[in-house]
Amino acid sequence: MLGASVFLTPAGGGAILNVGSVFDVGANNVTLSGAIGNNGYGGLTKIGAGTLSLSVAPTYKGATVVAQGAMNFQTIAANTTEALYLVASGGTVSSIVESGLNVQSLIVGGVYGTAQGVTGQLTVNGGAVNIGDGSSDDFLLIGYRDTTALGGVDTTSSTRGDANFSATSSVNINVSRLLIGAYQGAVPSTNSHTATGGLVLSNTSNTITAGTFIIGFSPTAVVNTNSASTVNLGTGYTTINVDSWVIGGERSKATVSIGGGGSLTVRGQAGGETGANLFIGDNDMVSTGTPNVSSLDLTGATSIDMKLNLLILGRIGNASSTNGYGRGTLIFGTGVIEATTIRMADHEYSSAGSGTPSNTQAPSPNGGHPLSGSGK
Repeated sequence: MLGASVFLTPAGGGAILNVGSVFDVGANNVTLSGAIGNNGYGGLTKIGAGTLSLSVAPTYKGATVVAQGAMNFQTIAANTTEALYLVASGGTVSSIVESGLNVQSLIVGGVYGTAQGVTGQLTVNGGAVNIGDGSSDDFLLIGYRDTTALGGVDTTSSTRGDANFSATSSVNINVSRLLIGAYQGAVPSTNSHTATGGLVLSNTSNTITAGTFIIGFSPTAVVNTNSASTVNLGTGYTTINVDSWVIGGERSKATVSIGGGGSLTVRGQAGGETGANLFIGDNDMVSTGTPNVSSLDLTGATSIDMKLNLLILGRIGNASSTNGYGRGTLIFGTGVIEATTIRMADHEYSSAGSGTPSNTQAPSPNGGHPLSGSGK
């Protein structure tokens, strides 16, 4: 249906989605009161501008693709539909889940190949959210554009994805890769037509486990900084176990914030006393004129406990003009951040080139002041 892609490609090759049935509601709003799927492996693709609502959980095992309009669920139970993909060729696609979301993989606002930009919106109003079980093929993508599938690029619009889990009882994400606001592939002729995303976590309890967690990324010559990709950690307890956490990657910008009274613990993917690598304002590009201004703002948190192997605050490989730089800011007012190595205003981290660091400030965390660096 979509062609080869960095994601959704089975090991044996071939079409990336074996979705089974297509349900076309046209412009109508349709509600199904009984379970659909009969416990079969096949999936479902929903098309039509109207809304399809399922009053009980589907029982099929394959992926659910919302390609047009809206598809709403009372719940998505464990061990049923393996994935929910809000993936379209343009316009807005959305889903509301009333109580409980359980999938192996999730895409909110995905665009592939020559399709126009899309807006994807997912809201879960209650229950627990569980995404992935740690398998190498599990992933979460929010605001994701991949022009490698089918080839070619759209030149008319950007892509945005938003997932709101604030009202849920808990969020547990255990995936290989978590990407928010990521762009892959060829450069659009208007190079600011890219991808951004937003994630709002539970106000109760959150656990994220991933090998890589990237908020904002785009390749050479793409300007992904018109708006920031964002993560709100909520007001509850959040644990992030990742080997690499990038807040504002190449030619992009991102902000991460926490709600008043929230707490944050950061470790490596294995948890325990392992350390993570945290990059903020990581514009590690060759000959770029694109600025990256990104931040992790933990103002208002009641507890911070971060164990880091490496902390980068602002880096760049080589700027083609004074407009190209990486600026990262970390703000916290309480708690402990233990880092083996801190690099601020890092202009020579990669082999891309050299420059002059600027705007480096001394840390003063007890007063809630920022640690920041800007590489130029």
